[in-house]
Amino acid sequence: MNNQNNLNLDAHSQHEELQGNAQELPTEQPVAETNAEATCIVGSEVHEKPENDKIDEKEINQNSDEKFELMPDLDPDDDDEVTNNDDLELNDVADDVVVDYNKLSKKELIETLRAVLYDKPVETIRFEIDSIKKAYYKSRQTEVALLKQEFVAKGGSPDAFEVPRDDDEDYFKELLNDYKAKKAVYTEQIEKEKQLNLEKKLAIIEKISLLANRDESLAKTWEDFRILQNEWKEIGLVPAAEQQNVLNMFQIQVERFYDYIRIDKELRDLDLKKNLEQKMELCNKAESLLIEKDVVSAYKKLQEYHQIWKETGPVPNDKREEIWERFQTISKQINKQHQDYFLQIKDELENNLAQKEALCEQAELLLEKPCDTLKEWEETTEAFSNLQKMWKSIGMVPRKNNAVVYERFKMACNRFFESKKAFFALIREEEHNNLQKKTELCVLAESLQDSTEWKKTTADFLDLQKKWKTIGPVSNKYSQDIWMRFRKACDTFFNAKQTYFANIENEYEANLAAKKQLLDEINSFSGSPDNNENLNKLKEFQNRWVEIGQVAFKEKDKLQKDYRSAVNALYEKLNIKKQDIDISGYKQKMQMLAEMNDRDTLRRERSFVMQKIKTLDADITLWENNMSFFSGKAESLLIDVKRKIEKAKAEIELLTEQKKIIDLTERDMNAKNAKKD
Repeated sequence: MNNQNNLNLDAHSQHEELQGNAQELPTEQPVAETNAEATCIVGSEVHEKPENDKIDEKEINQNSDEKFELMPDLDPDDDDEVTNNDDLELNDVADDVVVDYNKLSKKELIETLRAVLYDKPVETIRFEIDSIKKAYYKSRQTEVALLKQEFVAKGGSPDAFEVPRDDDEDYFKELLNDYKAKKAVYTEQIEKEKQLNLEKKLAIIEKISLLANRDESLAKTWEDFRILQNEWKEIGLVPAAEQQNVLNMFQIQVERFYDYIRIDKELRDLDLKKNLEQKMELCNKAESLLIEKDVVSAYKKLQEYHQIWKETGPVPNDKREEIWERFQTISKQINKQHQDYFLQIKDELENNLAQKEALCEQAELLLEKPCDTLKEWEETTEAFSNLQKMWKSIGMVPRKNNAVVYERFKMACNRFFESKKAFFALIREEEHNNLQKKTELCVLAESLQDSTEWKKTTADFLDLQKKWKTIGPVSNKYSQDIWMRFRKACDTFFNAKQTYFANIENEYEANLAAKKQLLDEINSFSGSPDNNENLNKLKEFQNRWVEIGQVAFKEKDKLQKDYRSAVNALYEKLNIKKQDIDISGYKQKMQMLAEMNDRDTLRRERSFVMQKIKTLDADITLWENNMSFFSGKAESLLIDVKRKIEKAKAEIELLTEQKKIIDLTERDMNAKNAKKD
């Protein structure tokens, strides 16, 4: 009887101890969320942060987009599935941000999305999908803005602009739909696993409830109980709505097991000792989280340790308060670090916002400063470049302010660089026009560089150089080349001129001696009985005279006069007319055509001679008619007309002789060809 009472007392004390340990267990809470507003779990106490101190961790994950590009609009077909980050850990986001998708084209973004979607597990790609989607619609908005700008620039009304169809967007949305489908399958699978885990845990609870009524040995019953406890720990998550309920049911059945099973005190103490060791190990692990640099990761780990604590059985009564106080103290410290971390981030975000607003003000002040010279544009450009570098060095700002402050700074930068672009477009156009003008001067200079009309060409070059100085600058890319081209043409002419005039006196003297010697030959030529030989000799004298070149200006007139006198005297001495010389040369020319049997050239020559005779006859008739209109006061004109008539008649006489030569040549050619036939 006493033994029976002792057993009942032991069971009752075990039940009270289990009840006490059950009270130790912290209220069941969901796994740590990434939102700083999440409830801080500290043991069995629930501490809510003050309302005005709430911080949204999603705001920290928001990219400030330091690339000064257009902010993306939301996809009209978008739902919250891709962009919802409720279960995205802050440190997971930081690890995934390794690619700047804003630098990729739409084609590259689509290819990247396809690769991510089909090469990685669906549960790991949420942030990448969201980032690619934002970058794609940002790129699309930039593209539409440029098309609209071009449409307006061509005279179109902004209201009349229609956004063109994006042929790539359908495929892009198909990929997003594939992601949603894959995620839905994954989510459904997880929920099925949770439901299966729930069924497994309910089955274990049912098995534990039946242990007390078994007739097997106490050792076998205890061994089965331990097996069921281990199976319970190995089972994963259950649906959140059932988590607390199933845990309560499990604890109740465990308590009933200890109440109704007459387990011996030694085995019970051993179990309590093992539970104490497990909870002490949890305390050690929790204490190690105090030095963890990643406070978010530490907070998440703490929630896992709390869950394990709840599922661990009771400990001896004398250690219960002590071990719980230790674990609770550690939890408070980690929760405090977690809260302070997000409060610090909030302060940093606000400070970053103040810095970026100050940069906006500086950029707007720079816009008010006019730029009229290249130096001023360079200085202001450098100032804007420094502001942009400072902007990129500043961290993120609160999400609610990000778009506004970014758009303000981007607008100031865009206004400046658009003004700069317009200014330098005018500069480039002017430089292009100047290049064309200087190129034209180079062409003119090159056309004159080989001229030997020294006086006239010198004046032309001086005029070109004056015009060159009046033309403005050209692009640095062409400045040196175009100047060297112009200078080369100038140097070519002036160097030739300098060389010419350096040697001209010696050349003049040599030419003078050569021509005097030729005059002596002409004067001493006695002639030959053969008239053709005399004509050929006269032609030789004339050709040699021309080939000798010029003499000094002071000697020129006298020498030329002596030459004409010598030639005329030779004509008289040899009884040769100038016309005879021309006729002799013409006969030789026709003889060459006859030898070549060139009938076409001969006929064209005959047509030319006949047309020339006809034209001269008409001119003589006109001039003779006009002579009757001249008065005595126009005596000089009358003399000039008479000279023209005489010259024309002499030319007709020569042409008539040439026609006779052509006819004779043609007759000889016909006769020669007839003999061949």
